Amino acid sequence: MKNYTLLKKEYIDEISSEIYLYEHRCGAWLVYVENDDNNRVFSVAFSTPVDNNMGLAHITEHSVLCGSEKYPLKDPFNVLDKGSIHTYLNAVTYPDKTIYPIASTEEKDFETLLRVYVDAVHAPKMLEDEGIFRQEGHRSNGSEYGGIVLNEMKGVYSDNESFLGQSISAQVFEGTRYAYDSGGIPEDIVKSNYEDLKNFYREHYHPSNAVLYLYGKMDIEKYAALLDEIYLSHYEHKEHIKIASVKLKEKFEDIYIEKSGMGDTYASSMYPVCQSDDYLDVFANEVLLDTVVNIELSPMKKALIDSKKALVIGACLDNSIQTVNAVVGLNGVTASRKEIKETINSVWLDVYENGLDKKALEGVLNNAKYNCLEEDYGYKPKGLYYNIQLLSSLIYGKISFDALKTNELFEKIKNYDFKALVEKFYLNKGCYGFLKEVSDTEEEPKEIVSEKNDESYINYISKEDPPEALASIEITKPSEISRQSNYIYFEQRDDIIFTPVAKKGIVYVDIAFPADGMTEKEISETRLLISAMDAYDDELAAKKEYYIGSWSVNLHVNKNEKGQTVKYIVFCVGILAEFIEEGIAVVTAMLKQKFAEDDKLSVFVNRQKILSAKRMLNYAAATYLTAQVAVSDYYYGKYLILSYPMCEHMNEDITHSVAMNGLLEKLTINGGFFYVTANEEYYGRIKKALSSFKVEFTKGEVKKYSLSPGILGDVAYCVPREVNLNAMSIPFDYDSGSLLVAQSAISNEYLWDEVRIKGGAYGAGAVFSRYGKELTLSSYRDPNIGQTYDVFKGAGDYLLKKDFTSDEISRFIIGAINGIDAPIKNYELNEIVRVRHIRNITKESMQQRRAQLLSTDINELHKIGALINDRVCEGKICTSG
Repeated sequence: MKNYTLLKKEYIDEISSEIYLYEHRCGAWLVYVENDDNNRVFSVAFSTPVDNNMGLAHITEHSVLCGSEKYPLKDPFNVLDKGSIHTYLNAVTYPDKTIYPIASTEEKDFETLLRVYVDAVHAPKMLEDEGIFRQEGHRSNGSEYGGIVLNEMKGVYSDNESFLGQSISAQVFEGTRYAYDSGGIPEDIVKSNYEDLKNFYREHYHPSNAVLYLYGKMDIEKYAALLDEIYLSHYEHKEHIKIASVKLKEKFEDIYIEKSGMGDTYASSMYPVCQSDDYLDVFANEVLLDTVVNIELSPMKKALIDSKKALVIGACLDNSIQTVNAVVGLNGVTASRKEIKETINSVWLDVYENGLDKKALEGVLNNAKYNCLEEDYGYKPKGLYYNIQLLSSLIYGKISFDALKTNELFEKIKNYDFKALVEKFYLNKGCYGFLKEVSDTEEEPKEIVSEKNDESYINYISKEDPPEALASIEITKPSEISRQSNYIYFEQRDDIIFTPVAKKGIVYVDIAFPADGMTEKEISETRLLISAMDAYDDELAAKKEYYIGSWSVNLHVNKNEKGQTVKYIVFCVGILAEFIEEGIAVVTAMLKQKFAEDDKLSVFVNRQKILSAKRMLNYAAATYLTAQVAVSDYYYGKYLILSYPMCEHMNEDITHSVAMNGLLEKLTINGGFFYVTANEEYYGRIKKALSSFKVEFTKGEVKKYSLSPGILGDVAYCVPREVNLNAMSIPFDYDSGSLLVAQSAISNEYLWDEVRIKGGAYGAGAVFSRYGKELTLSSYRDPNIGQTYDVFKGAGDYLLKKDFTSDEISRFIIGAINGIDAPIKNYELNEIVRVRHIRNITKESMQQRRAQLLSTDINELHKIGALINDRVCEGKICTSG
């Protein structure tokens, strides 16, 4: 390829792909992962280490996407988000790198996304308009600060665990680039200025400091030539950057912090371990942390939780930076700092002297194999996950594709010397930090605000985008979208709803128990039951860790085809195909177990209280305001689970084994419905195993309970946080596929402009529930409350009074389609099929809603706006902040 030199080529069996690494004459590196995946990925990643806490890498990440030379829009990112076919669209600031990734299954939109992102990093408008810096970074109106990044990081640092974590990082990495928060610390963000931003960009955004990445089925010569033409050929040659590893101190001082909060005490220990491209050591550290800390029968949990020194404990490995670090974190700490340190170190000493439990280690490795086979990377396409893994060497100037060679790791780990690993990195090592939450008895000092500097921001947001600028972004049109709905084939085979898939190796089994015989209080208590049932019995817990790859229990409230509310407790299990019988037998045993009146049960209950309270304080959603105990909003196979409500009796002690055993019996008395996703090859074994499961549970008649009408009136939860979570729930009574288009318009234009851009919130969105019974509007990391609720109340007027152009409506239609046509992963199928089965959603009804969506016009949007206005006065609100 012209202007490119091939540096390395290698076929990677684990991902069935050929990988190429090229160097452009300007010094940039280009990676191409060749395969037949139509979910194409592009990214450009820059090495962006920082030497202060002003958040310049973070502000730059936000700002470069606010228009460029060829696409002079104020917000091309938002234009693409609301009006293109994409499976990923974002930008992410890591501690030492910034990555701009996009993905799409539609090649036309993929090329457009690539062109816009490349021009953004090549010629951003932020270099000539300070208003962008003031919008995205920080500004002052003379009395208070604003800015999207500033408010985002206020939200981050309102979480005391995040505050403690950064404090420990500053100690461990003192004198290095990792001592600072690349996202920015609020009090330092406001010290940055516009010249700082421009200088940071000029220093770090040369292509020789970058790794470009292409993945999937494409003409690589075409895209390499395109990147050369529109980007790389504009730069003179520089040597591709090579980043040296950091040198750390050998000893660390402990940290103790008192900070306002709700009375919890946190402890954390951080251990710098290996380098990010020491892949076997990285894997070994992950396995060690899971075996020693994370599994239910881990020695660390036994030592700390059973002795009641802490209620919650977990560990993670941060391999997003060059110097990987392991972190052990504790919540609900009751012991002294000395006791915590001694206990943690005694566990490491025991592991060093006696080794790891072999059965537990095998279970952890089984789970690791399951995760590799499943390829569940959340909302990230797998091509982007591979990208991030490869950057663990490439972004530092090291040529290696070994990050993706997982088969080698599983072979080598069999003979790994964990004793040496513990001695080298953990035993009598690490930095310990403690944070105690205290009540605020003194009035907080008034924030000192700098002189007014928001003139450029006011001028910037007052500008209108020229029509020709919007037209410069060519994307798929509604007329080019398939009229066929994304219908998933499934079969009902007796009492098993079966969805056949081609992929082998994993089976997914969902067991749905009707919960109509349970009161709301019992359903809430079931959450406490669930926290104990997979860990209360040591033998069962060990078997669960060994045989089951994924496990979750959820409460789902749905409407059936008659519009009646039905409640289910659903046990969702993923099992390696080799363990089908053993995995289902473990689930059976967990549902048949009996609890005794002992301290162990009390530990699980108290642990769940902490976890539930933290979860509730981090959500402000319509679930507080409606009759549904949990809301699952489905539309053509995509869903959003909002949260559980905070029940008044959550603080009651539920320690009686009689109550817990009664809940299990009441839950299972009606038997269950089975939803299975698997390769046809495994069906006979699954059916036989489920037959054994069914004989253990008899069906019986139980009294049915209706849901209460929800919380009457508005709700607020007061917590020590600098920014807020706001939600408004408006009753609604209209059902049409066009609601998804209205939702796209409200979320991606109205709330984006009014709540994020003008209000400074980090995010906001709107959701119409299935069957159009409710509209929920929400914002998060929001500095405002009343102003935001005024915006929410204006959503109807926005739809009713705006004179939408056909191009605008087309973009909203594309945005709506993008959400429902996204690739579906195998582990999602049972969830989707279950809802369609319960609601009797047919292929014909899906087709009808898709036709309504694609034919949405201005009259339909105006109609929906008027319907919102008819009921907005009945809306209920909830704020947490």
